[in-house]
Amino acid sequence: EDWIRREGLFNLFLAKSLPQVKVLSTAVKPVKKEADTFEIVAVFTNEGYLPTALKMADRVKIVRPDAAAVRLPAGAELAPGVRARQDIGFLRQNERKEVRWKVKVKPGTSGEAEVTISSTRGGLAKASVKIG
Repeated sequence: EDWIRREGLFNLFLAKSLPQVKVLSTAVKPVKKEADTFEIVAVFTNEGYLPTALKMADRVKIVRPDAAAVRLPAGAELAPGVRARQDIGFLRQNERKEVRWKVKVKPGTSGEAEVTISSTRGGLAKASVKIG
């Protein structure tokens, strides 16, 4: 029985150590001097103890960089030159990274954009933000 309890505690410790990505915040701000244009700002973090990729894994290219992405509602589109998916490298424990997307919205349009972070080792997290 004692070894079962120890093994259970070890597994719990291990699970809490694994990388775990999270969307900390999302916001939408109007872009000054550009009608019907907004900027979506999202902040991402890794709540796990371990980074989303160890240096060796990055060096030998066995994991893809963490990526932030946005999916827009009908009537909204990314500004020219802005990519929906952006590689953000790898997140260390409690590191925060901010990603911005410039969005043009047709007048009278409103809806929700979905912001996502995906990580080979750290999982997937999503959040919605109202636009318009």
